[in-house]
Amino acid sequence: MVTIALALGVQRMAQRNALVRHMAAVETLGCAEVICTDKTGTLTMGEMTARKLITSESLYRVTGEGYATEGAFFTGDVESLPAENPELLALLRASAACNDTELTSIDGRPAVVGDPTEGALLVAAAKGNITREAIETEMPRLATVPFDSDRKRMTVIRQQENHPLAFVKGAPEVILSRCTLILTNQGVRELTESDRTRLLQANTLLAHDALRVLAVAERPLKDLSFGEGVVVNDNEIEKDLTFLGLGSEAQDPPRAEAKEAVIKCKRAGIKTVMIPATIPILHER
Repeated sequence: MVTIALALGVQRMAQRNALVRHMAAVETLGCAEVICTDKTGTLTMGEMTARKLITSESLYRVTGEGYATEGAFFTGDVESLPAENPELLALLRASAACNDTELTSIDGRPAVVGDPTEGALLVAAAKGNITREAIETEMPRLATVPFDSDRKRMTVIRQQENHPLAFVKGAPEVILSRCTLILTNQGVRELTESDRTRLLQANTLLAHDALRVLAVAERPLKDLSFGEGVVVNDNEIEKDLTFLGLGSEAQDPPRAEAKEAVIKCKRAGIKTVMIPATIPILHER
């Protein structure tokens, strides 16, 4: 009788696309009291989505889900078109220019090849009709200073018209410390201490909402030249920057079915625990 009961359990699991290798495992599953799960890709879509963009004067709310490029920008309840807002347009352009990811499609679903946070920036730019392909055609890449945990920023240098242009993105406090100018709807002006304080406060508020924040800046390099074999000095380039905005606060949207799954576990008397990936794993010596 026990064997028949376990065999029926194995059959039911198979109907739900779960293969049980050892029959006794079905009994163990029936006795489960706690389920430990990770977050990214299990409870969530595994897709970072740009939710907000902040420029010198405005806060833009971004609509759309995942890596789909359908979406719009709103200030309050009013839709804002990037073509009519120079600040927003410059921020989106720089977000796409200082980017190493690519938009693609997997099984008919939008996907990103590369870092998910960079992917969120690239998708936000695409919602403003700014594509990576167009950037590469209009402004060929000359050099790259990659991101690392010590510098907390990355730079891409591109050729624009008659001079190179450096696009920089990274941790807000790091980027702001290297900015002396700020872009507004009236043009470029000096970045004041009150501007710096206000933007850092905005960064803190967004971070408290569990949103990842990146700052974006640029700098024309009229007195510098780049070519094959030229060594790029990051300290020489990443200074006197023009602040464009707090790139995008990216969050990983939850899976639609995750809520119902957690509710079913609770009804069955099973406690669910989410374990962050940053918890250190202890190994036996």
